[in-house]
Amino acid sequence: MELDHLDGTFSGNRKPTPFICLVMKMLQIPLEKEIVIEFIKNEDYKYVRILGAFYLRLTGSNIDVYRYLEPLYNDYRNLRRKLADGLLPSIGISALSAREAEDRTNISGSGEKVVWGEISMVDAERRLLENALQDSDNQQFVLLSDSCVPLYNFHYIYHYLMYTNISFVDCFKDPGPHGNGRYSEHMLPEIQVEDFRKGAQVIFLLQSYCI
Repeated sequence: MELDHLDGTFSGNRKPTPFICLVMKMLQIPLEKEIVIEFIKNEDYKYVRILGAFYLRLTGSNIDVYRYLEPLYNDYRNLRRKLADGLLPSIGISALSAREAEDRTNISGSGEKVVWGEISMVDAERRLLENALQDSDNQQFVLLSDSCVPLYNFHYIYHYLMYTNISFVDCFKDPGPHGNGRYSEHMLPEIQVEDFRKGAQVIFLLQSYCI
C-alpha cells in the first residue's frame, strides 16, 4: 500500500484513507513497542515515521510519547493531508508531533481532577467535545468507557458509524440506588432532581447534532 498523505476519511462518502487503514491494521495485530520505535526512528520514509508516531500516541504511555516523539520536533519536512473535501494541505512533522504530544497529556482540557461518578466527569466530557468541535473536519464524535467491549470487529463498527445519519445517546430514568439514587443536592442548581437521568458512557454524535 502506497502511503503519501495523512488523515482519516475523505470525500462525501467518508472513505478511509490508506493511512488510517494501516493504523487500524496495526491496532488489530497489535505491534510490539520495539517495532513502533523503529518506525519512528526511520528518517528515510517520513510517512512511515509519522505512522509509528501516530500509533504510539494511541497506545503508548505519556512517558513514551514524550520520550520517542521528541526527536520529531527537529524534522521539518512537510506531510500532505487529505481532508473531507479532498484538498491536500501540508503540515510539518515537527508541528504535528508537538500537537500530538500536547493532546495526549491534556485530554481533559483542564488541570482539574476527574472522578468517576462525579460532575467533574461530565465537565471533562463537555470540554473534550468543545475542543473537538474547534476543528471543522471532525464530523463524528465517539465517547467510550475504557470498560466497553465491542460485540463486532472494528471494521464493522467503523463502517456502521461512518455511514449512519443518526446520533446515539443513552439516557433514561432508573429508580434504583445505582440510578436516580445517585442524585446529590451538590448538583444544584445546574441539575434539578426532575432532570436527572442515568446514561451509558457510550456516546456517538454527528457534528450537526452537536452544533
